[in-house]
Amino acid sequence: MASAVVDTGSDDAAPARSAAPLVLLALLYVAAVAVYVILGRRQAVPLTSPDEFTYGRLAQSVSDGDGLTWRGMTIPLRSALYIYTIAPAWFSASLADAYALAKAIGAGLACLAIVPAYLLARRYVGPFLALIPAVLTVTGTWMISSAGIVTENLAFPLSTAALAAAVPAVARPGSRWGWAAVGLAILAAAARQQLAVLIPIIVCALLIDAARHGPGWKGRLRAHRSLLIATGALTFAGLIFALASRTTALGSYAGVRSSPPLRNVADGLWRESAALLVLGGFAPLFVASAASFRRAPWRDPALGPLLAVLWATVALTIVESAWVMQSFAQKVD
Repeated sequence: MASAVVDTGSDDAAPARSAAPLVLLALLYVAAVAVYVILGRRQAVPLTSPDEFTYGRLAQSVSDGDGLTWRGMTIPLRSALYIYTIAPAWFSASLADAYALAKAIGAGLACLAIVPAYLLARRYVGPFLALIPAVLTVTGTWMISSAGIVTENLAFPLSTAALAAAVPAVARPGSRWGWAAVGLAILAAAARQQLAVLIPIIVCALLIDAARHGPGWKGRLRAHRSLLIATGALTFAGLIFALASRTTALGSYAGVRSSPPLRNVADGLWRESAALLVLGGFAPLFVASAASFRRAPWRDPALGPLLAVLWATVALTIVESAWVMQSFAQKVD
């Protein structure tokens, strides 16, 4: 929904009004970072084991010029972008200062998620109301990660940006948004390995978009052809690579290479769906579900692509999470 522009008779009014939401967004970012830096400093020692200890030691090793090593051993971490991002914190002589600085960097990174959230919301509710989703983006339970050294701090804004870019990519076949979504998805996977699922999510969203066009689905598929071929090829190549060299491909997540019983995975789907309701919020998912049971939103040129990306994301992340959790459970048993 486009926001109306009110003519006040002043030539300077329109530029000032258009800049106001961006100024507020910048202030929101600064305030959110300050809050989470302060809260993070109250957590003086690492608590998330073994993640914080592993990532902190690897970042220190990188800053020392020794690469991804620990006590002379190379750590098979395939998604190390976050490690390189926080490595400069260990230029400090004090480990306590380095830990605090790394958490401050993490808080700054995590809060960047407000930018793609705002830009996406602005397409639907206008520049001022879009600040509400931006605020909600940095007030959820997921922001607890900013109090530690964990890959989520970088993966969160990158995955949010990838999904936000996927919406206009679905809406406007052939636009540069598709390649932006793919690039951001690859960066997100480089920050956290599980986010490789973003590529098949884009594939699924494109297929859903074609399906929502009814009799015109073939033409819609042709319109998405380039992006669909690219993301499909990446998905296929990723699966082949993972299956052909399970231990080396998954690195530190090699434990998920086992194949859990499908019955256990099905049970895990319910558990992960319930977890999504708790972490993602019941109200927004309820609203999205209510809209999805009507034909009009799916046919809407603006809402249809949003629903396609939303449900592709929900479905594939739940399946991936259930599979991984059951695989680890099988390994422990």
